[in-house]
Amino acid sequence: MQETDLLKKLQDLGFKEYESRIFLVLLKGSSLSATEIAKKAKIHRTAVYDILKKFAQKGYCNEIETNTILKYEIIDPKVILYKIENDFTNDNLSRISKLRETFKDLQPLYNTDKDDEEDSSVNIELIRGYNRQRHTKFIELFKQAKKEIHFMIRLEGQITDEIDDMAKKFFEKGGVIRSIYEASLKFKIIKNQNDFKNEVTFDDLIDLCRS
Repeated sequence: MQETDLLKKLQDLGFKEYESRIFLVLLKGSSLSATEIAKKAKIHRTAVYDILKKFAQKGYCNEIETNTILKYEIIDPKVILYKIENDFTNDNLSRISKLRETFKDLQPLYNTDKDDEEDSSVNIELIRGYNRQRHTKFIELFKQAKKEIHFMIRLEGQITDEIDDMAKKFFEKGGVIRSIYEASLKFKIIKNQNDFKNEVTFDDLIDLCRS
């Protein structure tokens, strides 16, 4: 692989340009002084010291003190791989923790201004989007319905425990559901958001209606 490709790969991992160049010089060499590294990496020597200090702190290389000069020697790349993987994992865990903490604080704000707004209820809503979002919106509308629910949809069987329980309670309190379907054999059956069946037959439709 060309050195330019390796430099690009290192930069994609988060290394800066000078860091990736110094890393490759260390990887190919043995014990090198900062002057030697700067010459091979084609970087001014003053810019090399901070990067070498950073690498030594991260455990990417050893700093060897001799009688006359400091030298630097890279450690086994397998060890560096483990260190970087561990850094990535800890960083992601920290970000996920902050994400959850932030949305925990945001959740109480959900719909808090709803009572102060003017009545903006509508009789018809057109729902588009990814299946899971449509399913969530469907559940929300189902919970808000008081007397009747009217659908005009493509034929799609939604079978979930949550919908079944809600429909049963809705019917028990006198609710009515009316549906208009597009006449087509191109329908699908979805069971609990996980089991999708796109190629279905009339027998499948009959079984759905019986369930």
